[in-house]
Amino acid sequence: MGLARGLYTVSQAVLLVLLARDVGPHGFGVIASFLAAHTVLFWLASMNTPTFVTREIALDQPDRAFASIRLNAWLLNGSIVLALLSSMLLLDQPLLLLAVAANAFAIGSERMTENRLAIAYGQRRVGPPVMTLAVRSAIPLVLYLGMLAFGINPLVAFSCARVVAGVVSQIISIVLIRIPRSRAASQAREIIRAQLPLAMSQSMSAIRMLDSVVVIALAGATVSGIYSAVSRVVSPFNTIAISAAPVLVPRAVEATPARLRKWVDGLMLMGLGGSIATLAIYPFRENIVVLVFGSEFVGGGAVLVWVLLRVGAAVASPLMSNVLQARGFDRLAAINSTVTSILTLASVAVGSVVWGAPGAAAGFALVSLLGMLLLWGIGRMALRDKTEVRSA
Repeated sequence: MGLARGLYTVSQAVLLVLLARDVGPHGFGVIASFLAAHTVLFWLASMNTPTFVTREIALDQPDRAFASIRLNAWLLNGSIVLALLSSMLLLDQPLLLLAVAANAFAIGSERMTENRLAIAYGQRRVGPPVMTLAVRSAIPLVLYLGMLAFGINPLVAFSCARVVAGVVSQIISIVLIRIPRSRAASQAREIIRAQLPLAMSQSMSAIRMLDSVVVIALAGATVSGIYSAVSRVVSPFNTIAISAAPVLVPRAVEATPARLRKWVDGLMLMGLGGSIATLAIYPFRENIVVLVFGSEFVGGGAVLVWVLLRVGAAVASPLMSNVLQARGFDRLAAINSTVTSILTLASVAVGSVVWGAPGAAAGFALVSLLGMLLLWGIGRMALRDKTEVRSA
């Protein structure tokens, strides 16, 4: 799972880096803002269904899991329509409109695929997810580079690559993982009520992705382009949390509170250590940015240092939340996520006004580290005496 998720995340990061180099800071700033807004939309619409499904399958509650998937499909389909309509704001820039619309469709398709993969996670099957993720990783990058080699416009190539990858990966997941019939209609109200705390936690985490929108509104498209492009270096580190979660949740359901406290302690130490270790790149910060993104992104070295400081929290915080959610402490995780997200966007806004892209990155990093420490303290307290597996 780690290799499959890693391949997917790295391929996505490389694709966006190549696109940033091809369209420049201004064009990428516009695309990144829509990408952030659409990502938030689909994460809100998904209601953290993959985590709910994985947990319910592990608890031998398949009807609840399958009902959740079917209910969520309606929300995701509606969100795809809404995202496509919002792309019409770029009517005066048709190629940018095409890229934004195609990416919106792909994100929605991926969220549907993740809901289905969660069935396999709960059953502790890794074959179908690995195959689906591998295909979803290879197709967009291969198509994009192949179309560029034939002289096709980068925005057109990006659009085709994203749409094809989303459709193919969804078809593969449908073939490999079946959803049996369930009592979806009769369980709808119960499922929504049970899933709301999980949805709130993910939704609050998702709104942090609006950082690019905040920066472009306060500092302009070019500054946002530099900030958004450099921020992509965190994506591969997110792979650790995304890969471990499907394995962690079923096991956290069964583990003792004492064992879970050790896991939370280990995650916190790993998060702090990982963030501090990134300071080693400080002397080479500017060279790395120019090498990766090109000379148009000169000045992004300061952004890179602050962006990398949040990699530890990007790994540890989601996994600590997964531990709490697996044991039924959904509301605690949601409260921490809400507070952290509000503070993050406020810090990004203030930082972008005071210091541009580096200030925005600094605000995000400091709040992320603070949120990780708060979640660790909350998690330890919650797991001290409680043993419940499910939330009320």
